[in-house]
Amino acid sequence: MKPQSIFSPSSYKLFGYSFLILFFELALIRFISSNVRITAYFINLVLVAAFLGMGIGMIRVKREKNLTQLFLPLLLLLTGACVYFSNILVVAPRSGEAIYAIYYDLSPHSREWGMVPVVSVIFTFSALPFITLDSAMGREFKNFPALYAYAINTAGSLAFGRPMDCRSFGHGSAAVFCGNVVFADF
Repeated sequence: MKPQSIFSPSSYKLFGYSFLILFFELALIRFISSNVRITAYFINLVLVAAFLGMGIGMIRVKREKNLTQLFLPLLLLLTGACVYFSNILVVAPRSGEAIYAIYYDLSPHSREWGMVPVVSVIFTFSALPFITLDSAMGREFKNFPALYAYAINTAGSLAFGRPMDCRSFGHGSAAVFCGNVVFADF
């Protein structure tokens, strides 16, 4: 393997994948816990699912099949599941009681689901998009010596993390920050 330059197209891809992974990880933590109410009680559910997806994605690097084109359909599947489960009355296991205080705005005719199936579906669907992104990032990892790859990966994460820290310190809106990130190229 001939090492690539730090400023090669492959390094920009690695940087971008690292940036996107952290962006979607933080966005999904907020989005899922605000839409699927029961997941707000499981604070690290999306974080652990993201780590599982990233690990599986890195393991899949040896396979030649490119999964990147599945990212958007899997993200839409996760979004659809969140929309569906946002209108579901989740019943606690064994007690048969729902936490009605958090479901005051649901229709009395809402469907009931058990807590374990809802959390399992959301966990699984949360891990899937990260498999696609991390398998792509892992392919770019192979183009560099390990230390260079980790340095570029860390730089991509910090490029997203530092502005988020500044936004939080200044009590700025996440919507304003994400809008600035999305429209910065225009």
